[in-house]
Order: sequence, then C-alpha cells, then structure tokens
Amino acid sequence: MDRDRQSQREKPYIMEAKKQEYIALISALLAESEDIGLLDLIYRILHKNREEQKTMDKRTVTAQEVRDTFLVENIEQAVADIAQTMGELLDYKTSEEILVNCCTSLPEEQRQGFSRYDRLCWIARQAFLAGYLQATETLLETAKTGYTALFAGGKSNSSCSLQAVTGQCRAVERGRSCMNGKHLPPLRIEPQEAIALFTHAKVEEMYRVKDLYTAYREARGTDTDSLWDIMSLLSFVYDTARIQGIREERARRT
Repeated sequence: MDRDRQSQREKPYIMEAKKQEYIALISALLAESEDIGLLDLIYRILHKNREEQKTMDKRTVTAQEVRDTFLVENIEQAVADIAQTMGELLDYKTSEEILVNCCTSLPEEQRQGFSRYDRLCWIARQAFLAGYLQATETLLETAKTGYTALFAGGKSNSSCSLQAVTGQCRAVERGRSCMNGKHLPPLRIEPQEAIALFTHAKVEEMYRVKDLYTAYREARGTDTDSLWDIMSLLSFVYDTARIQGIREERARRT
C-alpha cells in the first residue's frame, strides 16, 4: 500500500521529466530542420491542441446558465411546436412507410401463426418502440447540444435546446427503418411515373418476375391475409429490383 502511495506521489515528477526530455529532443530536431512546410504543420498541430485545451478548461458555469440551457419555460408552447413539426413530417406517405416497416419486422416463422388481431398488436408494439427509441435519441442529442453550448463557446439559452428538439424531430426519416434494420433511400420515382414507364415493359421482364413469383411462393407459400400476402410479395419484388439496379450500376462503373 505504501509503495503504491509513493508511486502516485512520484508520478507527476516522472511525467514532468518525460515532458522536458521530449521538449529538448523536439527542439533540437526543429532547430536542424529546413522544411518550412513541416515546421508550419507542427505549429498548426500544437496551436490547435492549445485552443482545444482552452475550450476544455473553460470556466465553471452558473446555475442560471444551466437553467437557461436545459430548461424550457413555456412547456406547452414547446410541445405545440414539436407537435406541429411532427405533423408536417408524418404525412400519409410517411405514415404508410412506417406501417409497412412495422409489418415486415415480424419474423416470418411467427407471422404464419398470427391472427389479424395479433398483427395489429405487433404493429402497435413496434410503433411504440420506434417512437420511444426516437424520443430517447432526441433527448440524448439535446443534452449533448446543451453541453456544447455551455462548454464549447456555443449559444447558451433555452431556445438552443428547443431548436435541438424540434430539429431532432426530423430524424423521423431515420426512424422509419429502425424496426427492421433497413434504411430506405429517398423515393426517386413516383407511382404515376412508374405507371407511365410500365408501357415500355418487355416480355423478358415479365419472365423474370414470373421466376421471382414462383420462387417466393415456393419459399413462403400463400398467407391467409390477402392484403398482407400481396404487400409481402410486392416488397420482395421491390427489394430484388433495387438490388438488381444497384448491381447493374456497380458493374457499369467497373
């Protein structure tokens, strides 16, 4: 125990000796160097480190600053603002995508034995879980923003936290896929355009779709819920088409 205490007392002196040794070695090498670019790089690294250290050593904040950063005086207005933001984001299309993601997150082996009521309960569970996780992420990001405002020279007032919350609400775009681990890229073709392009479909494409249909039925069978069955089949074809397109583009580039 005494030896450990002695070691702890000696540690600062050892570190200081090491520091002075490094300074002497580096100074000698710098004095011999003729590379201005290298000297400039070393200067910039040291200067940046010094500025970052100043930021870390910033003053102790006051209780009022903590209050201004992390508390919102008008909670009702803040909630109303968030509700408005979410209302603008959750349009019909987005809500439909969330529903589909909730549905497809149910494992196939469980799906076969589920009644329609069971599936509704599963959808409610997944939607609640996704919302809960999104709220947790928003809370953590807001706390991080508040900390940065206090200790990194940022803005320090209640609107900072409120803006962080409403801004994080837009992360619902990422939350669409948290139920099944997939992230769908932005939609780049509307249904109306797809219908117009379908007039140029070839027989070869129909043969490929027929093969996909046969493979899907052999692997999954037919679900008793007709709507679920057709949506699952179309999702399978859609995902296959996306992968086909991605691989074609990669092959073209190489």
